[in-house]
Amino acid sequence: MCDDLKRLERDIREYKVIVEKFEDQIKAYKANELQHYYDTNYWKWEKDQLEIQIEKSKEECEKIKSEYEKAKLDIEKFSYAFKAMDSLLKAQVHDKIKNGIGYNATPPPYNNNYIPPSSDLLENQNKEDLPIGATEVDPIDSVVVEEENEEENYENKNAE
Repeated sequence: MCDDLKRLERDIREYKVIVEKFEDQIKAYKANELQHYYDTNYWKWEKDQLEIQIEKSKEECEKIKSEYEKAKLDIEKFSYAFKAMDSLLKAQVHDKIKNGIGYNATPPPYNNNYIPPSSDLLENQNKEDLPIGATEVDPIDSVVVEEENEEENYENKNAE
């Protein structure tokens, strides 16, 4: 019986070791299951975030495409207007000077080539230079003469 008891004690110790190993495995499995749950939730969150970024990128891409199309249309309009203006300018250029736009045989007009007469020239005129029947009038002298006439008229009235 001693042998049976020893064998049973040894079997109990072996079973305890086996049970402890199973308990450790169950704890590890539960920890792995919890980690798996966290990982899957994180991956779902990360997937959602990436989908949001993809949507934003698609919207931005569409916006850029529309701006590109608008710019392309503007460039086409400008190109058409440029061609039209170029054809108008070519139609206006004479055959003689088709190589470049510029003056032909006639030089450009001079600027400021007309000088109006100054008051010095009018005052220093000779009486011989005046047309027939015209009299020389000095603006300063005429004012002095008018003042003298007014003074004489005033004195004459007072004297009477």
